[in-house]
Amino acid sequence: MTATTPGRPPAFGVPIQSHIEPPEFVAAITALHRTWAEVDGESEWEDVRIVEDPYGPPFLRIARRLDATVVDLSSSNGESDQVEAVVPEDDDEEALERSPSGVRSGLVVLYDIVYSPSYRVPVLYLTCRGDSSADIHEILTPALHKPQLRSTGPLGALSLTDHPVTGILAYFVHPCRTAEAMAAVGGTSTRAPVEYLSLWLGLVGPGVGLAIPVALAEALRR
Repeated sequence: MTATTPGRPPAFGVPIQSHIEPPEFVAAITALHRTWAEVDGESEWEDVRIVEDPYGPPFLRIARRLDATVVDLSSSNGESDQVEAVVPEDDDEEALERSPSGVRSGLVVLYDIVYSPSYRVPVLYLTCRGDSSADIHEILTPALHKPQLRSTGPLGALSLTDHPVTGILAYFVHPCRTAEAMAAVGGTSTRAPVEYLSLWLGLVGPGVGLAIPVALAEALRR
C-alpha cells in the first residue's frame, strides 16, 4: 500500500444522492484529504491519508487517537461480544498501560472509507492500533447507538469481515441500507462529491465515534 497526496480533483456533481460512482468517490476523498491538510492542527483526527488500491479506487484512511482515558464498558455491563480486533501488520504496536479495572489509553483507531463497487457507496471499516485485545464495538460506540448497531438499525449491524484491501479482520458497517438512507437525507439535487461524503459521514460516523471536526466541517462549507 502506498500513501499518496493527489492534486486537486476535477469538478463533478452527484445528481442521484443514493449512490456515488468511482470517479466522484475519488474526487470526494481527495477534497476531504486536501481540506483536512489545510486545517491541520485544528482537528481531532491525528492523520488523514489516501491509500492506493492496486485493484480499484484508492481509499481514505482516518486515524483518530483516543488521548483521553477510555473505559472498557465490557467490564461493567457483561454484554461484550469479546471479539478480538487484529492489529494491522504494517503499523507499529504501541505500548499501552492498562489498569485492573480495564481502563485503556493511547488507543489509535483507523477508519478506512472504501468504495464498494457492488453497492456503489462508501463503506466504513475499523481496525484498532495499539491494543490487539480492544473490542472496538464496546470502546467506541456511544450508548445511544449500541442497540441499533447490535441489531438492525438505520444502516444495519456492525459486523466483522476481512478488510477488502488489507485482508485484515476489521469491523464494518454493512452497506446494504446505505443507499436508502442517503436518498432519504440527500434528496435528488446535484451536489459536489465531497458534500455526498460529508452527508454519508454524518450518517455512519456518529455510531462508531467518528464525527467530522468542527473546523473541517466549516472549511468544507466554504
